[in-house]
Formats: sequence, C-alpha cells, structure tokens
Amino acid sequence: MTSVSKLLANRANAQKSTGPKSKVGKQASSKNAHKHGLAGSLPGGERAPSNLNAELVNDARRLGYSDEDAAALVDALHTNRTVILAKHAAYVEQPIKDKMPNMTMEKIEELLKLWMSPEVKETPRELRYIVKLLYKEVKKDNDPVLCLRRKIDAHRKLMRYEQRAVNRVRRAVKDRK
Repeated sequence: MTSVSKLLANRANAQKSTGPKSKVGKQASSKNAHKHGLAGSLPGGERAPSNLNAELVNDARRLGYSDEDAAALVDALHTNRTVILAKHAAYVEQPIKDKMPNMTMEKIEELLKLWMSPEVKETPRELRYIVKLLYKEVKKDNDPVLCLRRKIDAHRKLMRYEQRAVNRVRRAVKDRK
C-alpha cells in the first residue's frame, strides 16, 4: 500500500516529465517499445512459436517466403495484434480500488488528521498544502472528462506504435517477396 505522501510525490513528479532532452536519452526512449513488448520479439531474442504462429509461418512458406522471411512476417503480424490489444486495454476503466474516493476538502483534512501520527508536527500551512494536493488528485480521479482525455492520450500513443507495426508488416511483405 502506497502512502499518501508517496502517492502525491509520484503524481507531482509525473506532471514534470517532459521527455528526454539529450541525444542519448532520446535513443534510450526510442527503445521503449521493446520494454513493454509492443515491438514484437526483442533484438537477438526469439520467441517460441505457438501452434497458430507455426501455421501462419507454414502458410507464408506456401506463398513463396523463405523460412526466415516467413518467421519475420509472422512476427510483424503478431506485433500488430499486440498493439491492437493494448489499444483496447487503454480504454479499460481505472480499477475502483486505485481511484481516490470523491470527497470534500474538509473530509480530506479530517482524514489526514486521523492518519497522521501525533509525533508528526505539521504546520497549518503544510497541512493546507497537502489537503489541496489531495483534493486536486481526487478531482482528477473523479472527473469523467479528464478520464476520457487520459484514455484518448493513451490511444494516441498506441496509434504511433500501431503505425510502426503496420509499416513493419509492409516492409516484411515487400522486402521478402
């Protein structure tokens, strides 16, 4: 269970992220698709083909592709399918347990006072700041327009990966035939 202060710090830091600035950082971030599997098989690593993949490879061989080219084509198709599934998953609602319940600033302040140990000496100013941050997060979690906007942003990001996957399939078909 994440503490409230850690949750606030994580969310505040996430708002500051603007992406990599240096050439090295940009190169590292260009490999993000490999981290979550949307780029298909990892460089240098091969997946064990499932029965369906084996059937698809055999179909590609019958169409005149070499063993290696058929495997590359099936890998590109699998990547495209993974992206499509990830796009659908982006529209799944945030689990209720991860949402902050909708409550007023007064209720948040009341709960904070109950949660804080007597040894912690918060100034009224610090307490107001924490309450305001929490209230802002409560509003984010319970604002349907903002939730939809987050889903749309996730969709846009996955659209870029999907376009890469489609281009990969096109290259695999064009270059290998």
